[in-house]
Amino acid sequence: SSVAAAVRAEEREFAAALHDTAAATLLMVGSGQVRADSAWLAPQARRDLDRLRSGRADASRRTDLVRLLADEVEAVHLDVDFDAPARLPLPSDVAAVFADATREALNNVRRHAGTSHASIRLGGDERRLRLDIADGGRGFSPDAVPATRRGLRESVHGRLNRIGGTATVLSTVGAGTVVRLEWRGRGE
Repeated sequence: SSVAAAVRAEEREFAAALHDTAAATLLMVGSGQVRADSAWLAPQARRDLDRLRSGRADASRRTDLVRLLADEVEAVHLDVDFDAPARLPLPSDVAAVFADATREALNNVRRHAGTSHASIRLGGDERRLRLDIADGGRGFSPDAVPATRRGLRESVHGRLNRIGGTATVLSTVGAGTVVRLEWRGRGE
């Protein structure tokens, strides 16, 4: 049963990564949000494939979350105010989850919020972490999101739950959205 649970966890993570990367890019092209000949499309497809090939982060290593988030900000094609410490080394699995969930939140801003601006505020250390992704867009009712939609459910909430963190989505129609990601280190 432990092996089966591990296989299901890997399948969930791969499905979330596929949703967040290649599927999101293809959806933007297919829906006409982005032209197929856009200059950023080929580099974005390469980043998507690299992410899908890279697999799960090694929990024994440490990774600078600020660097991972800066990479996401650079790739998202939004105007993002990024407020973070100069560096924040964390266990690699935690840093990867925060970066991946942030990518999904920023993709949702680009696809659904009706604004080209967002802000990211990161605070904390290796014991306690809080990250807010906010936009002043059209907002939505989180309770009205169908259960069949994977973005918030798996790519944000599910990922944070799997590392013992929490994700909170605060939004009201017409008033923008804040996605808050929080984590307390092991033993905290």
